[in-house]
Amino acid sequence: MKNVYFIGIGGIGMSALARYYKFKGYNVAGYDRTPSDLTFALEAEGIDVHYQDQPELLPEDKNETLVVYTPAIPADLGELVKAREEGYLLLKRSRTLGEVAKGQRCLAVAGTHGKTTTSTLIAHILTHSGAGCSAFLGGISRNYGTNLLVSENPTIVAEADEFDRSFLQLFPEIAVITAVDADHLDIYGDYAHVVEAFKAFASQVSGILIAKKGIPVGPADTKAKVYTYHYTDTSADFYPVSAQPDACGCFHYDLHTPDGVIPGFKVGAPGWVNCENSVAAAALIPIRFDQFSENNECRLVEAQNDNMVRFYDSFNSFGHVGNSALNTVVDQTDQHSEEENADQGGQKHKEQEDPASRITRQYARVKGVVHSIPQGLAQRILTAEHHRQQGDDKDENSRHRKQQDDSRQCSF
Repeated sequence: MKNVYFIGIGGIGMSALARYYKFKGYNVAGYDRTPSDLTFALEAEGIDVHYQDQPELLPEDKNETLVVYTPAIPADLGELVKAREEGYLLLKRSRTLGEVAKGQRCLAVAGTHGKTTTSTLIAHILTHSGAGCSAFLGGISRNYGTNLLVSENPTIVAEADEFDRSFLQLFPEIAVITAVDADHLDIYGDYAHVVEAFKAFASQVSGILIAKKGIPVGPADTKAKVYTYHYTDTSADFYPVSAQPDACGCFHYDLHTPDGVIPGFKVGAPGWVNCENSVAAAALIPIRFDQFSENNECRLVEAQNDNMVRFYDSFNSFGHVGNSALNTVVDQTDQHSEEENADQGGQKHKEQEDPASRITRQYARVKGVVHSIPQGLAQRILTAEHHRQQGDDKDENSRHRKQQDDSRQCSF
């Protein structure tokens, strides 16, 4: 195979795969309906991207071409119809990621929220420690300027997306499950089927499963060794000890593990949710990785303790753990009403969120949680929409950037 062609190349997951195949030396090109900063970045990296449905642009040699598509693409799109009717090798994005992961050590992060932050933390720890990994992230890490990290180490960190049951294409050695909420009900129908899918994912984990304490997935659902983590439940295997917020609402804590306490963590992202995500990422490190050398194991612990990633996202979830001057920044679009309701301890800068019109991308998600949206968040949504209609987005974004800068100074 010489060519990889992407239909819907501008998606966060599709673009990471496009970059991966480009790195591997394939001829990469693709279509997306809408130009964006991400598609422009792909073009700057030497990937041909076009924005009109042009079936004639598919590579002529179908026997040497893989066509990758996303379920978001209409079934009657000309390029997709041609690929299907003319016998190109045609795979969904999720299946393609599963194929890439085969034969490599896969660390997958699943959950209805917290995936992007947690997977980016894990990828940074492995990269900074020297162990290395290839990582397919659900957001742009501003520290690395990309949603793809590459390494010669045959270890992959992947965000395991539950949408369309995509994560069932992965068979990880190690996995994290951060949350199992009633999400994507347009796909699953009801919560029972969401739980069923996560249990199926857990059954495919071969080595270690790190699960948030209390989710409806446990040892009975997997052959993997199960560890648990939590923000407050001290019956979990991993939890923060003496967690206290600073003036900016950013938590400092020591990490309780089954083998003792590791001191000295700081999470620069305000609020307990980001503290808990950092615990999930940190939980991987005290667990011995047989394939890593003894030197790298020591460096992994050092990276966890002293250099565990400064990170923030477009919703003002920014910060660091440890004393590193490194910056890993994650652009995300997922925020959930459960976190809005619960995350009151120490999160003093919650009002600084990005314009709320970006909070959700899917009608089904809004439909599923509309009755639980807190009044304050609802007011922010209405206010942001009013500003948008009045053409005030530029001013709002300017104010938001200033607030981020002010809070970063506070955090440091």
